[in-house]
Amino acid sequence: MDALILVGSARKSGSTSILCSKAADSLSAAGVNVKVMYPYDLEIGHCTNCNTCEDLGRCVIDDGMTAIYEAVNASSIVIFGTPVHFSGVSSILKQVMDRFQCAWHVPLRTKRVIGVIANGGTVDPCFNNIISELRSLSNTLNGKWGGCITVRETDTEGLNELNLKDAHHFGIALYELAKELPKHPKNLSRV
Repeated sequence: MDALILVGSARKSGSTSILCSKAADSLSAAGVNVKVMYPYDLEIGHCTNCNTCEDLGRCVIDDGMTAIYEAVNASSIVIFGTPVHFSGVSSILKQVMDRFQCAWHVPLRTKRVIGVIANGGTVDPCFNNIISELRSLSNTLNGKWGGCITVRETDTEGLNELNLKDAHHFGIALYELAKELPKHPKNLSRV
């Protein structure tokens, strides 16, 4: 089984990265082949809404998203990690999400489990928008919603042992859900 973790933060030692690494560790311990990607490190252009994907069956832009498309296609588990930015996902992750516009024209046949790890620096960050946006993306990616974990006050309190255990258990929970997915051949089409 393969899993992909997309870390929507530029801070590789920040809270989002640490929480995602705990989920990755638990998946690896269960025998899952885990790939962690930082879209910030990839050259990813904006979706231009050209609709060429409707005719070509794939996105016309050949950039860092190509590797993300391939990793999503190969994965039974996809985790999106993001800090809260103005009550939404980070701009890094939003750009990736927008580039999945082509998935409307090239449906993914293979079912996958989708999970979210989100953290906010304030006492009461708004996670509702993040969950709404990523549930919508989950549907587009033929995903089974695996849920989310949210962590508050990371700017003042940082992460604690409970947060790290939650991220670890979240990875295990997604693995258990993925084991229940129907077995189908991998997607042959490229998004």
